[in-house]
Amino acid sequence: MNVSPMCTFPNENPQSYVKDSSIVPKTKVTDILLDELKYANSHESVLKLVTQHHSMMNQKHVAQAMSMLFEFSKKNPEIFSTLSLKIIHHPAFESLTIQVKKYCRVMDMNEIVDLLKIMSYLEISGKSTIFQMLLQLVRQNINHLELRQVMFLDFILSKCDTSNLAESLKLAMPLVFQLQLGVQMDQENVPHLAELLQFATRNDIPDKYVNNILACLLLQSKNIDVDSAKNILISLIRLPRLELHSRNLLNRIFNIMTQNIDHYSYEVLIRVLNVLKNAVCEKSFSLTFYNEDFLAACTTYTIKHDLGFEKGMQISKLLCNMGYDDVDLLEYISDIIVINPESLNTPFHLLQYVSSLSHANYKPQSFETIKPLILDNPAMDSNKRISWVKCAVELASLDCYSDKLLSKIYTEDFFSGLLDKHNQKIDYIQLLYLHYAVSYFYPSFTNVNTPDYILKGAMDVLKRKEVNNNVASSLELALGGEKYFASNVKIPNGFIIDFMIAYRDGNYPIALNQSNKEKLINFEDLNLESYTKLVWIVGFHKGCYTRNNKKLRGIHSVFLKILEHLNCDVVPISLLEWHKLPSYEKVPYIMNEINLKLNDTSNSSEERIQSNLFQLKMC
Repeated sequence: MNVSPMCTFPNENPQSYVKDSSIVPKTKVTDILLDELKYANSHESVLKLVTQHHSMMNQKHVAQAMSMLFEFSKKNPEIFSTLSLKIIHHPAFESLTIQVKKYCRVMDMNEIVDLLKIMSYLEISGKSTIFQMLLQLVRQNINHLELRQVMFLDFILSKCDTSNLAESLKLAMPLVFQLQLGVQMDQENVPHLAELLQFATRNDIPDKYVNNILACLLLQSKNIDVDSAKNILISLIRLPRLELHSRNLLNRIFNIMTQNIDHYSYEVLIRVLNVLKNAVCEKSFSLTFYNEDFLAACTTYTIKHDLGFEKGMQISKLLCNMGYDDVDLLEYISDIIVINPESLNTPFHLLQYVSSLSHANYKPQSFETIKPLILDNPAMDSNKRISWVKCAVELASLDCYSDKLLSKIYTEDFFSGLLDKHNQKIDYIQLLYLHYAVSYFYPSFTNVNTPDYILKGAMDVLKRKEVNNNVASSLELALGGEKYFASNVKIPNGFIIDFMIAYRDGNYPIALNQSNKEKLINFEDLNLESYTKLVWIVGFHKGCYTRNNKKLRGIHSVFLKILEHLNCDVVPISLLEWHKLPSYEKVPYIMNEINLKLNDTSNSSEERIQSNLFQLKMC
């Protein structure tokens, strides 16, 4: 790729950048100077040497002086900003940049790239004359760049101030990468291939080039080192889709990382888990990146290295977001809380701990000790806008109710604050669940004064759902026709039941009055005068369960408990597991689940019908 001449350097005469042939440094003096620069013990020493000898410096001295200033800056990150300003505003640094202008034309591209790296690190403006001059030299030699130079220059260009020249080069880098890939790619160098894949996936390089890199990595899969494995995983997550060979490589990567988990620092592990979490939660092929062996290794790592409460909670949060639960990790965190109860006294830690337990539907062995610390926690005094309703519902899933928290929620100020929030729908539904959970399961708290507009708003949100035709077809075959069940039934408390069947004595289904199956059916509009048992079939999508232990999570378990409290027979169905069943097994499966409920003789028919009618009228 040939690049036509671009703009000249701002406020400079291009001829001034040509090597000054009159400067012939003395060999003996320059050797001594080079050694002194190499072994300088501070940035002050380097700047002092430049001040004294800048007139006799050659290109090697310039490169060495810049390199040393870079190293001293890196050694003091805590005072970097102050140190950087001291360096770039020192008169010696200006003298050094003058020397750069003299010698840059005879420097090789490695030295040019190093100078750009140093100036970028020292936060010299990308629009400055010296920076623009170096970029011009890159432009002039763009067809001769090495792959590693292309990748590093792309990184520098992404950090520097924008300019026409910088933007042009930024656009050119992926093109140069494609031109050089076939010639310069080292097909047996795994770290090199991992870097190429990183660049390719960050810059939307066409599939044929990406596939070439992936093919080489797959051939070298037995030689992939631990650090490269991490980088390859992050790159694979960036791909818009994974072909078969990419999936094979991904499995190999997970195996390497799982077996060598102790090699990684906590910071690296958190970064990987964050990227994985985004892939698992957002990508259409999320299950591809969900690897239970690796996630289990992360929990083992946390306990083995005794990371403590703060870091343990952070890992627990990410695992929860991916639908993974581990009781050993929850026990580890709970043991820390028992030893140090104050660790739970911040809103973030309290909410996350409760959320982790609710997510896993699990109470640790020390829960009775920890329970009082939760129910009367000082974090609940916080006036910050926090998801206290979510916390209360998650506590309800653990059969816990905090008077302190409920008193905080059931106030006019709290409800009026919800009106100011952008997304009220989730709060409304959670408040609806909390309203019935407290009313049914914690009647000692009498101040459940949920405003009507919130209850109505929640019911409006719970609109008609799409009927699962697969389940409906199986019910039709099992019961002898579609007239024997109703779909999308709205019961008086506002909840929507996916499918409802009414039975008379002898467990015979009765025909239901359904004038329009396309609309939401009100429970009161059905012909239910002669029934003795009601069966409600409720489908839960995959996100309602933990991925590894298939437990119903938090708010969804509260929903199920409320339905079961109404003394109707509830048949929960995991839609993910349902779709995995062969067609010939679906009818027997659903009939077996229904019959298990029908054959439950814990209540007589008369008791159950009276209970049904009473509960449904009261809700």
